[in-house]
Amino acid sequence: MTTVSRRLESWMFIAVTLAAAVWRYGATTADRDLWGHIRFGQDKIAAGGYLSTDTYSYLTEGQTWFNHEWLGEVAMAALYDGGGVAALVVVKGLLSVGISGFIVWWVIRAGLEPIRAALLGLLAVVALTPTFGTFRPQMLTVFLFVVMLVLILGVEGGRSWLLWVVPPLFALWVNVHGGVIAGLAVLVAWAVLHAIAGEGRARWFPLLSALGALAATGVHPLGYEHLWFLIRTTTVPRPEIQDWQPVAIGSVVGVVYLILVLLLALALWARRRKVRISVALPLAALAVAPLLSVRHLQLFVPALFLLGAPYLVALGRREREASATSTPGVVAFIVVLVAVSLVSGITMNRAVGCIEVDAAQFEFPVRAVHAVAGMEGEAIVPFNWGEYIIWHAGPGLQVSIDGRRETVYPDDVLQANLDFVNAEGDWERLLEMGSPDLVIVPTLAPVVELLDGHRGWRIAYQDPIASILARIPSGSLRVDGTLPVDGDGLCFPA
Repeated sequence: MTTVSRRLESWMFIAVTLAAAVWRYGATTADRDLWGHIRFGQDKIAAGGYLSTDTYSYLTEGQTWFNHEWLGEVAMAALYDGGGVAALVVVKGLLSVGISGFIVWWVIRAGLEPIRAALLGLLAVVALTPTFGTFRPQMLTVFLFVVMLVLILGVEGGRSWLLWVVPPLFALWVNVHGGVIAGLAVLVAWAVLHAIAGEGRARWFPLLSALGALAATGVHPLGYEHLWFLIRTTTVPRPEIQDWQPVAIGSVVGVVYLILVLLLALALWARRRKVRISVALPLAALAVAPLLSVRHLQLFVPALFLLGAPYLVALGRREREASATSTPGVVAFIVVLVAVSLVSGITMNRAVGCIEVDAAQFEFPVRAVHAVAGMEGEAIVPFNWGEYIIWHAGPGLQVSIDGRRETVYPDDVLQANLDFVNAEGDWERLLEMGSPDLVIVPTLAPVVELLDGHRGWRIAYQDPIASILARIPSGSLRVDGTLPVDGDGLCFPA
């Protein structure tokens, strides 16, 4: 096969992966934190910088807001203010499709047959769907993690000058998203192993760069106090948050994860190249990490394709000669990416213009919140509805908690909110914290039955999704019966 034919074949299968990514990531779902990310980013833009104190809850007075994604929120708010929902969806599409296409291109460049690389890419697209199905700052962690892996592989290939890029990368990352902790852990592990397995003075250079990256994490408005906060909170159990649970092996994503791990094991067993311990051990750790938290899957997938590329070629019938990076190749990648993205924008008008509320994934108390919009006072709410209520109810109604959880709320406040909704322990304690005027909780929450008729609290409104309890007569709230009770089918901001 001629060089031109090989390139055409490669780009044909990369295009297949890009098309699959567009199809899979085309529809964007509103997750529970989207309203908060945009609102908090708008606040920072208005204030001209970082905000370390909170104004949305009546239980956070005197607490420092450890915002680990403040710059990511500023970027989201700037996109939304400048181009609306369409800007968010288009940028998400470019980022997600670009990453998916890039990792497939990388393994083809390493020598794997394009058709096999594309099949792996399709598995990667499915595995990354939970990350790229919504618009969240953690997408930027995936992007920056890919950049870091490329830098690591460049240094492994002899381009030590790339180490100078590492500290500035982490100075940016620490302000964008808390996933910087995972990136720092991988970087330090690689640098230490590189120093142990390497030869000559140059083997110490990555370790010096890793120390520079660690120093760069202090380039945050709260300095190293912010980094210490991130380290502490990585060990906090979050049984009520799905993202922090182990990957569900019985799910589609869980099955794909097992297939990818199996393929990695087979590739290492049938390898045709010597295993680099400095690369293989961090890759192995990332392969196991999703069993601790499904969030780590978004890091394992690109690591498999980038760090594991030299070994994945063993999955082909032959090892192709690795092609050097060329300007035409880069241009072709960009052209294909833009072309597929444009086709997506033309053929998926609703997807581009709508971040949809999908009640099958996330239910929102649409009618209930509409009924209290514009009211003033203090409201007890569950954390997963807090940011939606902050956006829609207006600045006059302060909440007891929201999705920021540990980053702004003290441990006792967080526990009091959880106990209240679940009617566990001293569940009444939250009623004594502040002077709550309203309670907005899921109708099926155990506390609804206990609180109704207790100390003058009565159900003022109730639908299958949410109940409002207050010390006001039942039926005094005006409710728009035309709104879907769970928000299903509405578009952000709903």
